[in-house]
Amino acid sequence: MRESRYSVPDELNPGFEIIASLREDQIKKLSNTIKKLPRGVGERTFFKAISSKIDVENKEDLALTLFSLGALLNKEKEKDTKKIADHLTFSINYYREKKFQEKQLNQLTSNLISLFECCGNIKNTFKALYLQLEQHNVFRDSHLITDIRPVFGDNLDEAENFAIIFHKLRIEYEQNGKKNNFFVALDRDDLDNVREQIERAIKKESILQEKFKGTIKFINPMD
Repeated sequence: MRESRYSVPDELNPGFEIIASLREDQIKKLSNTIKKLPRGVGERTFFKAISSKIDVENKEDLALTLFSLGALLNKEKEKDTKKIADHLTFSINYYREKKFQEKQLNQLTSNLISLFECCGNIKNTFKALYLQLEQHNVFRDSHLITDIRPVFGDNLDEAENFAIIFHKLRIEYEQNGKKNNFFVALDRDDLDNVREQIERAIKKESILQEKFKGTIKFINPMD
């Protein structure tokens, strides 16, 4: 008995249903749109391009599923896109409660083959993402809270009031696919020091981009 080669997340199924229903002219238009996108195109740019060029309902579902094809191609060692499309079609149908009809399966496979042939630029985006994730701890989010605390002397009836201002920084990071966070306390000197280091890092990035702009195209996976 044939086994499913891929695990298909539920959130991608609506997009695959749309792909299975697309006509040849729609697939051609979609393929041309993807081909014209720069290599290493980020998620936001990709979603915006797909939404503006294809006239279907639930464009977000379609864009999400199409973008995921880059991740599949990046992981897949098989180079024959026809075989990949065949395996993916079987896996999609394998997990569905309401199975596709034979005609829909053939249409889905055919459309996937056409789309795979133009997804090389998305594949580079996922290469960049995986390079980032290979780092032990990957920054995900931060939040800075500023607070004031009164300082009381022995005599609580003293008219003169004292207080300190401090800041609490929460850092959220990802480690081996799991999100974690930690807190650090900072004073004004710490904030100035962090700001100086961030400004220096931004300046160094700008210098590197300017220096190599003629020979290297830099990728921002989330742009």
